[in-house]
Amino acid sequence: MAASIGRDSGRALAPKLHANSSHSSPTGQSVSLHWNGPTCEPPGHFFSAGAILTKLPEWRRNVRNQAYLAAALFACAMAVQAAVIDPRIIITPDAPPPTPVVNATFEIIPVNGGGVFSYINDTGLTWAGIDFDTVLPGDETFTCQAPKLYLGCEATASPLTSFAASSVLSAPLVQWDIGFFNPSPGVTPGQDITIDLNDVGSSGGSWGTSPITALITFAPEPASWVLLGSGIALALAARRRRPI
Repeated sequence: MAASIGRDSGRALAPKLHANSSHSSPTGQSVSLHWNGPTCEPPGHFFSAGAILTKLPEWRRNVRNQAYLAAALFACAMAVQAAVIDPRIIITPDAPPPTPVVNATFEIIPVNGGGVFSYINDTGLTWAGIDFDTVLPGDETFTCQAPKLYLGCEATASPLTSFAASSVLSAPLVQWDIGFFNPSPGVTPGQDITIDLNDVGSSGGSWGTSPITALITFAPEPASWVLLGSGIALALAARRRRPI
């Protein structure tokens, strides 16, 4: 069986702005501005398609046209920035030839910000939970799923101790913990999983280049439950026999 970890798709395309000019009379010039951007439109108060600019001295007309173009491109850039893709992490059963995991931790190095990675549980114990720790901007939100393995998934952030590391990007970097819990039934011994970090329909993802460390929480073995129960029973019996 297998598992996947990834991120939502839909990268915005860069908008294009075209300006076509034509002389309408000896005393004026008609300038048409056409927007060809798939993700945003120029604000109406900057200009409208086919707007006619009255004839002005050449230098004033150039300055005004350039100001309109700059304002429109700035507005589009803001709209594209607002549509940043969220990291996506999904775990599913079954996988191609996997890498054995024999300890309580393993490391993932993203490829092109994502990648698809296969592992097999060779620890001999059921994985009751998995926490994925990495460094990403503090304003990230995540998509995470583990169908047929875990019922719960949650991302929590904590500050980095290094100020320099937390100031590399415009949004401060933080330590993220993306945890899968409530096993149903979890990753059982001998089970293989796939961890998919790619955006939907893409060969890369939005996880950056920082390593992702996976920390496994093991489910107690049946023998451990028996020993624990025996210890509790002995403690209660000794307490009852204690003289008052």
